[in-house]
Amino acid sequence: MPSKVRVYGKAQNRTALGIMHAYMVMYPQATLEDLIKAFPAELAPDNGTKKIFIDADENSDMAWDGYFKREDEILVDGNGKKVAVNKMWTKPSFERLINHAKNYDIEIAQFDPAEKGFGKKGSFALEYLNGYVPPVRKNKKGLPWWLWLILGLIIAGVVVALCLPRDEKVVEKIVEKEVIVRDTVYVKQIADIEANFNAAQFEQGKAELNDDAKLALHDLAKVMKQNDEVKLRIEGHTSAEGDDATNQALSEARAKAAVDFLVNKEGINGSRLEAVGKGSSELKDKNNPTSDVNRRTEFQILKKSFIMADFKIDGRMKVKGLKEKFKDTFGLSLRVYTTVSCKAPAKDDATLASIRAEGAKGGEIVVGSNRKVGSFEKMVADAYGIGVQVANASNTKLANDNDTLAAAAKK
Repeated sequence: MPSKVRVYGKAQNRTALGIMHAYMVMYPQATLEDLIKAFPAELAPDNGTKKIFIDADENSDMAWDGYFKREDEILVDGNGKKVAVNKMWTKPSFERLINHAKNYDIEIAQFDPAEKGFGKKGSFALEYLNGYVPPVRKNKKGLPWWLWLILGLIIAGVVVALCLPRDEKVVEKIVEKEVIVRDTVYVKQIADIEANFNAAQFEQGKAELNDDAKLALHDLAKVMKQNDEVKLRIEGHTSAEGDDATNQALSEARAKAAVDFLVNKEGINGSRLEAVGKGSSELKDKNNPTSDVNRRTEFQILKKSFIMADFKIDGRMKVKGLKEKFKDTFGLSLRVYTTVSCKAPAKDDATLASIRAEGAKGGEIVVGSNRKVGSFEKMVADAYGIGVQVANASNTKLANDNDTLAAAAKK
């Protein structure tokens, strides 16, 4: 069976830690007991302890320097328990672990030794292979209400599909709900990659990407290739050493290095990327302006998936704010008129309450991104007695009434 996850490691024990993290990514509901069964102590009989995993909160062995202890090293099992991993791996034990990991479709990239020098502890990173998408951890306390709603709608759609003649529209509705569940994984992937990339730092006065940044960008490129609508702004930052002009130029070089890597090494279209230098104007640690953490690059999503979005309208909103919030939420333009005939445009500084038609009920409207364009426009007309029209992002073409807001955002 093809591998699902590849572990890139620097330092033997960090690679071992990466294997354990890969297992938890693939089996997020696994408990401490499951981990012990999956990776029995017999794999490492010469590591100085009888246990590969211990409860990080309760075990006195944590006082011994034989376990990974930092927050970013600790595993969290399916019950929310913190688990520490043994870091004493001899070469024979490490080789046994690598072979054993293949049972769980985990492979190891060519092992790279850690850089020599004080504080060079090594690192690891994970890459998903062959289209593998890791499962989302379930909540032990029960599924969130919105997921129950989605599942209910899916079941209802299936029942309708079985009871009625085959109808393509029914099939489309079921697929719509499935896309929402898949988007939850997409959002989690982006968040994980963003955390890894934003944590990657630069050496003072330099703009070369380190290995951690390259690995995060590689993962980011894979997500971008799977989601054509994603566009990014990459921001470069510096610490406060040096003058403003030097810092500005260095921050621009750092942002450009990330963009060049995505374009030249990963094949991402440059039109989907924007490089911006911030100099030392946005310090991450303002109390220590020269700290290493200030020398970094960060990315922001300019255009992303809008499937999970919800949108609220109430009478206190001004027309201009309504348009801006609608575009931020769905990536679409909204035209607002004082009448349902959509002939007289509303003024930007007017509130919805002030242009509400006599006898219209007003109040709050909550719109999901799976709402059809025509249905949304009718909702606003019924509530406020005013007209709205949904258009594309550039406001040059009206959206199709039968498209959902999520679908219209992708066109």
